[in-house]
Amino acid sequence: MAFERPELSRVVKLAQAAFASVPGNRNRWTFVSAPDHGVEGLVENALPSFWSSRLSCLFAAAVPPAAARPAARLSRAEKVQQAHPLHARGLSHRAIGRVLGVSAATVVNYLKGYPFAGGGSSDHSAGSNPAGDTAQIYRILRHLDLRGLFTGQVRLAA
Repeated sequence: MAFERPELSRVVKLAQAAFASVPGNRNRWTFVSAPDHGVEGLVENALPSFWSSRLSCLFAAAVPPAAARPAARLSRAEKVQQAHPLHARGLSHRAIGRVLGVSAATVVNYLKGYPFAGGGSSDHSAGSNPAGDTAQIYRILRHLDLRGLFTGQVRLAA
């Protein structure tokens, strides 16, 4: 392993050697390195009562800080593609949304494969289906749109 700080390489080698000497389950062991105080080695400790294997998996799947910034420059298709592996790693919809720069509800739509109506403007007008397929396109109506629909002033495009 190459580290930005070379002193970490020594600590990692010591930790790897120490963990290699532990037979069986290593989950209850922690490597402590405090050379200024003469402490380097393994310490056996119990996990906190709130800890679970699912929580361990979530920490193992954590997004690195560089990837935690919103991906504002990604296209919608790229965001949809990235949502699936993040979900498979156990990240919540909210965490995936933070990574991709979208809401948790949008992440759910990405994962369920709902069609995208496009537009995204404040008037909620329906756009064309960018995929060009026959998937159903939805239009969100505001209360003024509904009033116009019922009074005959607004017609829904097919």
